[in-house]
Amino acid sequence: MVLLLSLLAVSVAATEAAKWVDPPPRYVCPDRPLYPCVCIRGGDDGLRLECSNTNLASLALGLRQVRSLIHTLRISNCNIERLYGNVFRSLSVRKLYVEDTPVKDISDGTFDELMADSMEELHLTNSWLTRVPPSLKNLTNLKVLQIEKSRIRYLPPGVFDGMTKLQDLKLADGGISQVTEHTFAGLKKLKRLSLFRVRNEQTFSRPFHGSSFCVSCRTASLTSRRTCSSPKAVWNTWTSPTMALRI
Repeated sequence: MVLLLSLLAVSVAATEAAKWVDPPPRYVCPDRPLYPCVCIRGGDDGLRLECSNTNLASLALGLRQVRSLIHTLRISNCNIERLYGNVFRSLSVRKLYVEDTPVKDISDGTFDELMADSMEELHLTNSWLTRVPPSLKNLTNLKVLQIEKSRIRYLPPGVFDGMTKLQDLKLADGGISQVTEHTFAGLKKLKRLSLFRVRNEQTFSRPFHGSSFCVSCRTASLTSRRTCSSPKAVWNTWTSPTMALRI
């Protein structure tokens, strides 16, 4: 009887030992403090960080402690009017979100070579930007650019030069009143363009003629690779939020 119980105990122990244990992720949150940033979680594709209610100097100090790939970096509710200097130096970030922060400009050199090479998505929400920062041209691997709730009124020719891999461009709630014919020239891989809450019909005077990307006004959109030969028709989607424009 004792022998049987012993064998049973060994069998249970072996079964417990044989249970599968998930390996740790490739990138784990560091043990050292990252204040004012917090590492939400790690993962095989990088860290998720959030930094809020701070200034540029403190933000730079916190990010300087990061040595791993960052999948998502979210900066929110900060007292920062200009992004500049070495705040992102030596960082690899796939997705950057800057939200509810009164950023007026992003200076040249803010995104160094490592940051520029790694970033695939940039989301700027509720900023004080009055123009698309020229420094964004350095983000040559950017695939998604979304600027919402800004003070941008004008998109000059060549403003997106250098972003040759951009696929999704969204400019919303900025009161854009002028777009030139060559504003989106060079965006050969662009699949979707979203312009929400533009100021007037003249915004669409000629810029989409002969374009081969998706145009979305509010929630109406085109299927990829459609040609927008009628800017007036694009404007008409403003009053039909559920209607898909097909030209």
